[in-house]
Amino acid sequence: PLPGPLMRVLVTIISPIYWSLAQASGAARSGLLLTRGTFQHESLLQFSTGELLRVTHLARGADGAGALRLDSVISGSVPESFGDASVLLQDFSERYVRTGAGQLSGGSVQSFLRDGRLLRAHCNHTIVFEPPEGPQPPRVQHLRARAITASYDPAKQELHFQLRASLDAGNQGRAQGADRDQCPLGFTPDPGQLYCIDLDECQTLNQCQHECRNS
Repeated sequence: PLPGPLMRVLVTIISPIYWSLAQASGAARSGLLLTRGTFQHESLLQFSTGELLRVTHLARGADGAGALRLDSVISGSVPESFGDASVLLQDFSERYVRTGAGQLSGGSVQSFLRDGRLLRAHCNHTIVFEPPEGPQPPRVQHLRARAITASYDPAKQELHFQLRASLDAGNQGRAQGADRDQCPLGFTPDPGQLYCIDLDECQTLNQCQHECRNS
């Protein structure tokens, strides 16, 4: 099991709540409305020091009290310094791209503050769900998480946390209009102009003289 301080630091990785319940504006749709509370959410967190942490969530809808039911599996490793209770997660933003019917791909760079130094980690998300009928969400959505606080009660083994999350349609920094829903760099529109297909630069460029990874 994860120690309490570590759960407090990795709260946004352990729980996809911020994506599910983000306050959506405009054409954006929160994860809960989009999936009706049933989805599979996989995350891969890669730290600058080389450690990898994999997290898989299976959401099974809401119970009678309205609480989201989650089964989670966590494996891998994190830097030893993350066991220190002084590590704090900073505000961050994520981009979610619709890569198919009922499929989203997300990514961000998350920062952790420890003893006045920033530690960074790259996070990739893959979300799969039964696509809803009717209008589909924008091809690109941008999420912002801020004011993140967390505490752990070792006696009760309970993790308490809160944050503010907002979800907007389109690419960050683009002007209003159709351009905001364009596929971002590294993706290309599918023939039907409904999704964004990942470009594997390792296959298309073939200019690397060493190992190539499609990030």
